[in-house]
Amino acid sequence: MKRVFLVLALVMGLAAPAAAQTGFVNVQKLILDSKEGKKATQQIQEERRKKEAEVLAKKAELDKLKESIAKASSEKKDITALVKDYAEKEKELKRQAEDADLELKMRDKELTDAFLKKAGPALTKVAKDKKFTLVITNPSVVGYVDPNADITDSVVKELDKAAK
Repeated sequence: MKRVFLVLALVMGLAAPAAAQTGFVNVQKLILDSKEGKKATQQIQEERRKKEAEVLAKKAELDKLKESIAKASSEKKDITALVKDYAEKEKELKRQAEDADLELKMRDKELTDAFLKKAGPALTKVAKDKKFTLVITNPSVVGYVDPNADITDSVVKELDKAAK
C-alpha cells in the first residue's frame, strides 16, 4: 500500500505544472506616479475644492447669522426667529457637508475604477512580458512582496507610454 502511495505521489509530482509566477502592483503608487493617475487625482482635488468652497460659503452665512443673534440679544430684542433660522441653517450646513463628502467618495471611486480600467492593458502586457500568471493588486492580502515581484514601476512606464 505504501508503494502505491509513493508511486502515485511521484507521478502526480511529475505531472504538476510549474510553479506560478506571482507579481504585485501597488495601485496607490500607480495612481500617484502615472500621468493618467495624476490627471484623475487633479480632477478629484478640483471637485473637492469646489465642494469645500460651497460649504465654507454656507458656514460664513451661518457665522453672520450667529453675530446677528448676539447683537440682537445684547440689544434685548426678540431673537426667537433668528435662533430658529440659525438652527435650520446649521442642519442644512451639516447635511450639505455630509452630502458633499459622500459625493466626493463616490466620484473618487468612479475615477479610480475608470483609471484601473485604462491601466488594465498595461498591467496585462507587463505581466505577460514578465511571465507572471497572477498579479495581486490588494496590499491587504500580502504579507511580503519580493522587490522583484513588484511590477508597479513597469506598469507606470507602460501606461504612460500608451497615454502619449
